Amino acid sequence: MIKKKAADRIQLTKRQLFWHFSVVPLLLVPPIVILIDFVSMYLDDTYKTVPTKAELLWSAMIFIGLALISFFAQRARLRFKVFEIQYNDGQFENALKMTCENLKWRILIKRKSYVRAGRYWNWSLSWGELITIKRKKGKILINSICDPDAIPSVISYGWNRHNVKTFMSNLKKQSETVSDIL
Repeated sequence: MIKKKAADRIQLTKRQLFWHFSVVPLLLVPPIVILIDFVSMYLDDTYKTVPTKAELLWSAMIFIGLALISFFAQRARLRFKVFEIQYNDGQFENALKMTCENLKWRILIKRKSYVRAGRYWNWSLSWGELITIKRKKGKILINSICDPDAIPSVISYGWNRHNVKTFMSNLKKQSETVSDIL
């Protein structure tokens, strides 16, 4: 059995993690209220109207299921996508510059093996994204999530996929251009 490393996920601050997963506790509020009502009704044995006790429990279970699905979906969004591609520093820099111009990325942190960028809110219905790129020999690890420093959002309206696809397309164009010349 191969164990996945924590390094396969982007690192967020505690505050960012809180906002990234904030939908989960919100989905747990209705079942908590339902279960409190259910226990009090069960103890008093005064509950005689619609919905039935079984229907109340099923309602709570639906919300608990949605919370679990949301938790695992948000957790999966933190994983890097890994692309095997041959590139050099110049090709990487050109692809990054092209993507920044195309998608209006702002570089937040830039190191030799690591770039973090942000795409901020505009009229595209997204509150913005946080893009993280790790450079490894012959590989790119990239992740784009809804900006955990902005208003909480679980829907990027396709922007997370678009960020990754555009950068990788630009990097592929750069690497093919140089290999065609040689």
